[in-house]
Amino acid sequence: MKIRGVSLFFVFLFVFAFTSLLQAQPPGGASSNNLQAQVSALQTQVTALQTQVNTLQSSMSKLNGQISASDLSGTYAIHGIQNELTPLIAGVRPASVGSYVSSGTLTLNSDGTGTVSAPDYGNYLVFGQSSLVSADSTDGGPPLSFVWTYSNGAVTLTLVNAGGLTGTTITFSVAAGGRVMVGVHSSHTVGQEYFDGGTDVLLVMSRL
Repeated sequence: MKIRGVSLFFVFLFVFAFTSLLQAQPPGGASSNNLQAQVSALQTQVTALQTQVNTLQSSMSKLNGQISASDLSGTYAIHGIQNELTPLIAGVRPASVGSYVSSGTLTLNSDGTGTVSAPDYGNYLVFGQSSLVSADSTDGGPPLSFVWTYSNGAVTLTLVNAGGLTGTTITFSVAAGGRVMVGVHSSHTVGQEYFDGGTDVLLVMSRL
């Protein structure tokens, strides 16, 4: 049933109940007072139901994408999976492949700033070695800071004061009225501290 149809239903319900009350009550002062009390109670119920419908309409609008940046401020659970391909640099490091996941929290502040903390858990396969090398980070280090904007159904994060990651930008597609966001990042730049070689990241955020 559509929202507008629900509202009309409440109107018809009120009219029907009011008419039924008029037909059921005989004339007389006491009966009239009782009727007025029942009508007043019914009006209160209909007003409460209409308020609930208005709230539902607002929620449906947000789920359909009618949101602003202020609707997105808050804390999110963030989960990611990352793959790395690191090329050989003779005399410096061997070639390796890394695969790990990240899990933590991300906060979008109302002033357009934010922080994220998401430790990594996984392994590196180093060419020439017979065992895996752990990629786990026990505490994840200090939270990373970023600035963010929202436009045309997407949130864009840009890391600041983050060492070799400073300036990294990730765009998230916003779904379910901001309850869920999905972003990807791919870098194939040689010479950067963190993205030397090939790094691909998939990130998913959900509102807490």
